[in-house]
Amino acid sequence: MNLVRGLSLTKSVRIAIPVLLVAVLAWIGLTGTESRERSGTREQAVIEPFPDRELPDEEATPDTPVRPSRAAKKKKKSAWDDPVQGGSATLVLEVADRDTHQPAAHFDLEVWRLDAPGNENWTAGDQLQARVRTNKSGSVQVEDLPEGAYRVIGSDAAQASEDPPAFRVGEGTTRILLEVPLPKPIQTFVRVYDEHGNPLRTARRGPTRHSKSTHADPPEWMRPRQPRDPGDAIGLGGGAGGSFHRPYRIHADARGFDLGRVRANTRRSTIRSRVRLGFDFHASVLVEASGEPATERTYAVVVLPTERFLQSACLPDGGVPVITAGFVVVTAIEARDYASLLRQTCKVEVFCRGFKAVEFEWCPAEALPPLVLEPEE
Repeated sequence: MNLVRGLSLTKSVRIAIPVLLVAVLAWIGLTGTESRERSGTREQAVIEPFPDRELPDEEATPDTPVRPSRAAKKKKKSAWDDPVQGGSATLVLEVADRDTHQPAAHFDLEVWRLDAPGNENWTAGDQLQARVRTNKSGSVQVEDLPEGAYRVIGSDAAQASEDPPAFRVGEGTTRILLEVPLPKPIQTFVRVYDEHGNPLRTARRGPTRHSKSTHADPPEWMRPRQPRDPGDAIGLGGGAGGSFHRPYRIHADARGFDLGRVRANTRRSTIRSRVRLGFDFHASVLVEASGEPATERTYAVVVLPTERFLQSACLPDGGVPVITAGFVVVTAIEARDYASLLRQTCKVEVFCRGFKAVEFEWCPAEALPPLVLEPEE
């Protein structure tokens, strides 16, 4: 009985060993292939900017057979169409903050193909292949690309930052790690004084609103494509947004009212943040925070009681206007203290019901100018 059991066990071991060896060899083969692929995709030659690169032959361009990308096929054709070519290559971009090396989540990128051939509407040159945004891990995959040289513009990178160098996308999958400088939010304060130089300590803060103007000037390295039939220029517009909430009370400390961190300008956008503060019996304060790069920025302003701004109001014919409702907004300027305010001017806007808005410049060290109110038509 023991002999039979031993023979059975020996037979099972004989069968198990070859199966185990096959599995181990298969695993080693797959791991090696994956490792080779991974190292191959990362070891792409980095191409420096092309000072003397040559554009494709324009005469040969119309006869060159190309396959439009899947996205280009879905677009409705027009005279301004510049469809991108498709291909079998895939690009994986991994984006990180150059300073912290942390993944750049939800980061906007433009992928440009260098020296793309022309078509019936456009000449040869660098062509925008795709606009993409990274995921929360800081990566994004771009498929359906033709092989060739590419360069990336980080739309959300810090203002005036340089674009990463060019790279080549080859057959299969190419992985590129980009470290870009991200814009750092700007800590912003405002100091508000009364006419005697005493700081006001309590205010009602309104919502923060952001305005953004987008500029599309091509970088120096780019060789722009030109329309074969010149027409209207194509530009990019802007937009506005912000945080919306009910006004709430805030209190000043030695640095002034803390407005938090406002957005900084990016590679493609100029940003301006607007915050309004309200005060009991006094004019309101408007802070137009610049997005120019800075670690910290302090604004200051002098405000008077609203009735002081309105007491010199008169009609164009010298008569006295009947004001049933009105308010005044004074725009803060960059200044560190009360003394520096007395040497500068700030913008004052007066709004009265039934009359046109009035705007003027005022230096707190001087008397208020006459306020001439013109009735609305």
